[in-house]
Amino acid sequence: MFTTKIFRITAVRLAMSLPCLIAAGQALGHGENAPPSLQLAEIPPVPGLLEKDDSLGVPTPIVVDKEKAIVLGKALFWDMQVGSDGVACGTCHFAAGADHRIKNQIYPSKDNRFDPTASGGKGGPNYTLTRSDFPTTQFNNPADKSSGIKFQTDDVVGSQGVFKGKFEKMAMKGRRVHESCDRSEPDPVHQVSGVNTRRLEPRNTPTMINAVFNHRNFWDGRANNIFNGRSAFGERDPNAFIWVAADDGSAVKKRLRLINSSLASQAMDPPIRSDTEMPCVGRKFEDLGTKLLHVRPLRVQRVHLEDSVLGPYASLSGRGLRTTYARLIRQAFNPKYWAGNGDFGTAPDGHRYSMLEANFSLFFGLAIQLYESTLVSDQAPYDLSRRAENVGIISAWAPADLNQQELRGLQLFNSSHCQFCHDGPTFSTAAVPEVRLVTTPGANPDNRTAGNVPSHINRLDTLTFGPTLHDVGYFNTGVIEPGNEDLGVGGADPFGNPLSLSAQYIEFLQGNEAKVFDPFNAQICFFERKFGGDFGRDQLIPDPMGVSGCKNEVIAKILAKAPSEEAAKAEYGKPGHGALRVAPSAFKVPTLRNVELTGPYFHNGSAATLREVIEFYNRNSNHDPAHKSPQMFELGLSDQDIDDLVAFLKSLTDPRVKWERAPFDHPEIFVPAGHVGDENFVEARLNGTAKDEWLRIPEVGKNGRTPEMGPVKTFEEVLCEANPDDPKCP
Repeated sequence: MFTTKIFRITAVRLAMSLPCLIAAGQALGHGENAPPSLQLAEIPPVPGLLEKDDSLGVPTPIVVDKEKAIVLGKALFWDMQVGSDGVACGTCHFAAGADHRIKNQIYPSKDNRFDPTASGGKGGPNYTLTRSDFPTTQFNNPADKSSGIKFQTDDVVGSQGVFKGKFEKMAMKGRRVHESCDRSEPDPVHQVSGVNTRRLEPRNTPTMINAVFNHRNFWDGRANNIFNGRSAFGERDPNAFIWVAADDGSAVKKRLRLINSSLASQAMDPPIRSDTEMPCVGRKFEDLGTKLLHVRPLRVQRVHLEDSVLGPYASLSGRGLRTTYARLIRQAFNPKYWAGNGDFGTAPDGHRYSMLEANFSLFFGLAIQLYESTLVSDQAPYDLSRRAENVGIISAWAPADLNQQELRGLQLFNSSHCQFCHDGPTFSTAAVPEVRLVTTPGANPDNRTAGNVPSHINRLDTLTFGPTLHDVGYFNTGVIEPGNEDLGVGGADPFGNPLSLSAQYIEFLQGNEAKVFDPFNAQICFFERKFGGDFGRDQLIPDPMGVSGCKNEVIAKILAKAPSEEAAKAEYGKPGHGALRVAPSAFKVPTLRNVELTGPYFHNGSAATLREVIEFYNRNSNHDPAHKSPQMFELGLSDQDIDDLVAFLKSLTDPRVKWERAPFDHPEIFVPAGHVGDENFVEARLNGTAKDEWLRIPEVGKNGRTPEMGPVKTFEEVLCEANPDDPKCP
């Protein structure tokens, strides 16, 4: 029941020369393909979550009270008690869903050695970033890649999490539980003069706002679309199960398969599996359940009495909630998942887990997902603008009441082929196909950009590497120097299996279905893209394999008229695997919504401003790896063009996000912002770890930030506020 897979796979032919790309950009220049409002997109359904679905083995709904589940999810997301060192999910997502801290935010890439910074600073642990440190790859002429590099580093601007530590046990202290971790082991990387500092994530933090629309999450897509209740890896995890109570009250192990639940999958990694984000190594979800079921939610944090979700539960003392996590779970979830009897295992201190603790991963993941599903920013100026037949330089379906600079920016966005990657209402091809395919009312549904196809796999003819397959919504844009790349979606899961759907597709072509772990897509056809005068038209061709009545362009091109396992194996046996190659070092296309507030940018945090991002694309990237996306080429933008593009991108900012109005309000949270001292010396605590400096993010109610607080700052504003004399500051 849980192993059924559908392998009707789309492969779009994008064999594009530079003239084709230029013609494509010109065809888009009139704005008829302006992405639609996010208000037209619906939250992807999750059968079996809020209603029964016998086909998925969920005869009764898992969640019986959605409102209580959202309360539970918001409390868990912001509660500093979740992490081993006062780290919450919100610690890395407190600024428009992202992280703009500037002290102790550098990760040393793969070599575990810290480089000096562009400003001449030492860099490394507890260093405070400056505006002049960006971008982290700098050219003599930012518009011309041939002008030569004057500075570069492969260090990453990430997010600080926990100290190095090994989980020991949850120890009862009175009516509360204390988490015990052994921190005696020196950290060879994250330390200053032998004093351990907080560890860093090796990638920049993306915003979680609108992440509910992503087919997969994390930069490398490892948060599977299917939630198994236990880990991030969906059906590819052979050991994942949940406990379900039978009619006689006894609990039995069962597999879970909830589609469109990548947010729940994503929630599995940071609290348990990561050794840098939230836990001491070795902690299990059962242990986290033991801890949180014995503490008051948000006990040390202020909750605004007018919080849009938590307000009715806020303690009159001003801190925490007037309820418990156990009560919220029992109210929100079907008793089949918490009221059974059985042997659920034993904690390191001999404590025997209850079913509530044993299924805590299920409750945690789904509650977080339901809360994050409310964080949809669909009231940006772009979303609220009118649609008209003729609006000056923009024609049909374009936003009519953006100002002239924003409209010019939209035209440049189209003519510079940005929509190949940033398509659909989320401005990202990493969205689920149903969301990518949303079109503006009145628009021709067949008149779409090349990125907007109902598939998870495309074919790209790279300029120097030849034909490759790539996962839709994942691209290599040449951010990192060849040889120092993070593998991204080209990496593997903990079981040694490829994260890439394209890599699994190649196994499928060769008949190796045992190496296929993820369903690709259902009820889709195979498209061939036509360029030139017919740019944007999808044409269906009979499929030689007889699948869906459509043609698989990859199979047809590689294997001629008689596709077979033998032909696929022969192609794979050629030097470099012939045409059956997967582009490595590709990363999820981030949403552009609220992008003015979500810096630093790229998966390695290498750009501080939108202008630096556009300069990167204008010069055709930083580097030219053999597998770089063919959509990259020099754009020839003027300074005025860049200003216009920046103005357009700012029209994608929802003012509710900028001012933290509901649903983007939140409890108070203290986030670690480096340590007392600097990159040369830190003050140590009694346990030998560095003493923290804390940044207080005040509680905000449904009406948002006050005028005295001001709006959420951009990353550049944070940098320049800390060092206003920096020559790069406005």
